[in-house]
Amino acid sequence: MEFAGEGTIKGQELEWAVLLSGGMGEITLTYKAKVDGETMTGEVQAGDFGAFPFTAKKKK
Repeated sequence: MEFAGEGTIKGQELEWAVLLSGGMGEITLTYKAKVDGETMTGEVQAGDFGAFPFTAKKKK
């Protein structure tokens, strides 16, 4: 599997996209997130599979 991506940061808001390539083809995952303290919450758009929420917390 190969991947490539790029994105932007504006204040506490992040946007990035990752193109995944593998044996079953390609898919672009598009992320939009906001950082609040040690937590990042947002949504990832997974092509025809729809959008899914996510939460990430800083590892201590």
